[in-house]
Amino acid sequence: MDKQHQIKRTLEQPDSIESIREFLGRSGQAHRTALSDAVCRHFGFFDSRGATQVAGCAKALRELERAGHFVLPAGQDRDASRPRERRTPRGLGVAVAAPQDVPEQAGEVRALQLLKVHSAQDLRLWNELMCEHPQGAGVMVGAQMRYLIGSEHGWIGGLGFGASAIKLGDRDQ
Repeated sequence: MDKQHQIKRTLEQPDSIESIREFLGRSGQAHRTALSDAVCRHFGFFDSRGATQVAGCAKALRELERAGHFVLPAGQDRDASRPRERRTPRGLGVAVAAPQDVPEQAGEVRALQLLKVHSAQDLRLWNELMCEHPQGAGVMVGAQMRYLIGSEHGWIGGLGFGASAIKLGDRDQ
């Protein structure tokens, strides 16, 4: 069952709408993200990693607001004349040292290792390597896994895997 539809189906029930009205009546729900997080925790909307489904819940809440069930806190105002600020990945701030004496044949690379990115420092190193890539650093969305490729010669590169798009018309057909 599609999670988004499950969230909406649950929240559009009369007793759920009443619970949301109670959340809105409490003083601690000053913004939509906090409300969405509280609603997720109350109704048990968690993903496979245990994180709350805030985006899906917020979408369902907006739809229920449009249907006239309640009024949500005002959204953050953004100056429409200014383009959205593009965030750049946080790197090391210095270039990664170039690998030394790398053989021409891949099979001759010494002490080749694939390291899963776990720490914030590993992520900064990975980001720096991607920013230096000739194709540039692309944005990864959704669930992700990143790896660093190292050797006796130094850092050789990185790999990143992201979740496929949920809806992609051409692929789906």
